[in-house]
Amino acid sequence: MFVKERMNKNAVFVHENVSLAKAVSIMKESRHKRLPVVDENNKPVGVINRYDIEALGSPNFLLSNTKVGDIMESSCNKINENSLLEDCALVMKDNKTNFLPVVNNDNELAGVITGFDVLKGLMKLISINGEGCRMMVNSVDAAGIANLVSRSGKIKCIIVDNGCTIVKFDANNSDEVKERVNAQYDVVYFVEK
Repeated sequence: MFVKERMNKNAVFVHENVSLAKAVSIMKESRHKRLPVVDENNKPVGVINRYDIEALGSPNFLLSNTKVGDIMESSCNKINENSLLEDCALVMKDNKTNFLPVVNNDNELAGVITGFDVLKGLMKLISINGEGCRMMVNSVDAAGIANLVSRSGKIKCIIVDNGCTIVKFDANNSDEVKERVNAQYDVVYFVEK
């Protein structure tokens, strides 16, 4: 799954030469806590957040005479819309953020993505929500487990991690699939929705 499939394409943003007063107004109106900051070519140059503005205090003179570019976080990370969602999650984790501007191949702002957008995408990717069966098997033999499940079930997702294989699947007779797998492997968890 790609970032462009989960990002918000209608990103609210501000230009770096806009006053803080205008940025505050845009944030209030759009109900956003942070906004990407772009230059005159629509290329992201930073991020501004409500907390940085609030830290300055709220004198109208200061808000009206200070530009967004003066206090924005200019070392912000961004991600390309064609990046994998998993890579986006790693960038967020490594940089301890839950918000990234998304750029196109010309490095122009294409949208934004939040940690919640990534979480929803990853949940869809591994079929964690929705109907079906999920089984955790104490083995890394994903091919062998897939062979047993696919005899009477439709596999949605297989993940191998920490010595276990997790299989999400649909089957008319899920108990039969579970018994077949358990005959050769150790099924440690099984749930049907």
